Amino acid sequence: MREAAFRLANILTGEEKAYMQNMASDHFDRIIQVLKDLPRPMLLVFRNINTVRSINVILGSPVDRYVLMARSAVRAQSLLTNKQSRGFWTVGAFKWMKIKWASFQFEINLRSESLMMKLISIFIRLFVYFGLLAPDEELYSYLE
Repeated sequence: MREAAFRLANILTGEEKAYMQNMASDHFDRIIQVLKDLPRPMLLVFRNINTVRSINVILGSPVDRYVLMARSAVRAQSLLTNKQSRGFWTVGAFKWMKIKWASFQFEINLRSESLMMKLISIFIRLFVYFGLLAPDEELYSYLE
């Protein structure tokens, strides 16, 4: 129940599938309306995110999409700030350094959080492996 259980955490139980199907059928009209109201490019983004996630799971190569998206968001915000201030020379060296420093701090925080999550995951897996912690499906799904 070690590694196989961690891989099976993404598979829904029959009860969970039935619940999701009932919810979808009960709210089908509303779901369709929301999808119709979304801009087409947003639907494409959702579809691509889901495709990448599925490929990741199938290939077994975990990529931390949230970290990648956070980095992209910070870079975009930094670019927007610079663009609104009309570039480096009009922003001034101090403001440019402040933006770079904030980006650096964000990156350090992001990496430390990621490291902490990996360490916690390793400790929990070790506890389960040595029988110090009972295996739990919710725990497995959280670790995945």
